[in-house]
Amino acid sequence: MSELGGTFRGVTRDRIAFVCSACGQRLSQWTGRCPVLGGGLVPGSVVMLAGPPGIGKSTLVLHLLGALVARGTACLLVSGEESRAQVSSRARRLRIPVGDVGFAPGRDLDVVLDAARATRPAVLAVDSIQTL
Repeated sequence: MSELGGTFRGVTRDRIAFVCSACGQRLSQWTGRCPVLGGGLVPGSVVMLAGPPGIGKSTLVLHLLGALVARGTACLLVSGEESRAQVSSRARRLRIPVGDVGFAPGRDLDVVLDAARATRPAVLAVDSIQTL
């Protein structure tokens, strides 16, 4: 999402907050708790974010993972489009605390599965699924 705003399937971002267009809830960092997702992320479920390039899907996922690891939830980010350094740089620039988020390159399914088995994350985010 841009600094000036953007929209993603019912969630918009303005300069200071994520705003759910379905319920009007405003948060400085989106944590996944919203009526659009039935109240939040459900263990064992799959949630797919879709939208045009540059709308902020990856940034939204970083915010979510940062909030989850801050609460002690083990998370693994699999990235097929960005290196660990690129993801870390963007997170620092946006002040998203992702230091404890696990990372795996996401172009080889066997590598992804090995990383998931080794880290046993409660949340596994794949960015983007089309690279696997």
